[in-house]
Amino acid sequence: MFGALTAVGAHIMIPLPPVPITMQTFFVSLAGGKAGAGVLLGPTGGYLTGFVVGAYVIGWMASLKKRAGLLWLILAMLVGHIFIYALGIAQLMVVAKLNLAKAIALGLVPTIPGGILKIVVAALICLKVRNQMKL
Repeated sequence: MFGALTAVGAHIMIPLPPVPITMQTFFVSLAGGKAGAGVLLGPTGGYLTGFVVGAYVIGWMASLKKRAGLLWLILAMLVGHIFIYALGIAQLMVVAKLNLAKAIALGLVPTIPGGILKIVVAALICLKVRNQMKL
């Protein structure tokens, strides 16, 4: 929830040059939760790194088309998710001392049905809001 609010907070701003004042830091301050090196170095830390890489890949791929359609956005999101899960599973293997098959069984397979649904919904939302937001 706070990730979404942080994204929305980017659009609540006072446009001062060179850096605008936004509500992003407000929502980050409220987020709290688990933090620190233990989380980043733990079994799920690779997914956190993957979120950053995946978001970059998705944005980069989406920008390759002047007006990306639904299928292109879904493809971009699938490729981004490949990076998320590759980094997540790699760290899960190392930290939990799992082989690749076990790490995939635990760290990927259970997420596939929901992941597909989330990608399709995210692509549809992107198509709907891109005219209101500079996406």
